[in-house]
Amino acid sequence: MGIHVPSKKCFDLQQLQDIALTGAGRRVLAKTHLRIYTSADYVQRWNEHFGWSGDLPTAEKERAHSTIVLAAEMKRKGISQRALAIGIGADPSFVSKIFNGKRPWPSRLLEKAQAWSDYCSRSINPKPPRNGKPRTTA
Repeated sequence: MGIHVPSKKCFDLQQLQDIALTGAGRRVLAKTHLRIYTSADYVQRWNEHFGWSGDLPTAEKERAHSTIVLAAEMKRKGISQRALAIGIGADPSFVSKIFNGKRPWPSRLLEKAQAWSDYCSRSINPKPPRNGKPRTTA
């Protein structure tokens, strides 16, 4: 089912397919929200249809979980991604891509990020100085 946002008009599947045949129709589709209704087993059926395993390899699962834990810890401590990147000597845009799942963690960088975050929990201010080394309490 498609819902054209400006007009609130609803389209069924056949209408959506017909609309997609022209340039003007595709502009309408660009402003149309698509809703798909299916049974609860859709993930299994899609995985079978497309030949997907449905599971991440164990190492990827562990890295994904570690990234989530690190992000939660950073939020709790008030550490920004930029501060983390500077603290571990990495490019802030690259670290952003890692946290957004667009790039994998390079070898040992996740461990370095976790260690830096742990080190910051003992400091007063988790923002790194310009040289990238965490501040410590004196």
